[in-house]
Amino acid sequence: MWGVGCIFAEMISGIPLFPGIKDVKDQLIKIWQIMGTPTPQSWPNVTKYPDWGKRKYEKYPKQRFVDTIENFVCGFWMGKIYYRRCWFTNPAKRISASVSLRHRYFEEIPEPIHHF
Repeated sequence: MWGVGCIFAEMISGIPLFPGIKDVKDQLIKIWQIMGTPTPQSWPNVTKYPDWGKRKYEKYPKQRFVDTIENFVCGFWMGKIYYRRCWFTNPAKRISASVSLRHRYFEEIPEPIHHF
């Protein structure tokens, strides 16, 4: 659902949010420079990931860019509510795909699509 939130914001804003070009580390740094580096406080299970302790990452604070994108998406007030539920670095806080399809933002989607 993280990817859905990113694509949703990119479609609305017209810009790539995290244009990583090298490798996984580069992509993570791009995300964390904007979203802030996860900590055990913001994402309790992050330390359980096998590669978490293998690399040292700089600690980045959450940037105002997040607020800027949210304000842009806010033009679609229901879109902002949906987008915020997708875009958590901590997966335990994200909306599920099945709940996502029932979100008010997608009420106009034809019923057969909900059965995929």
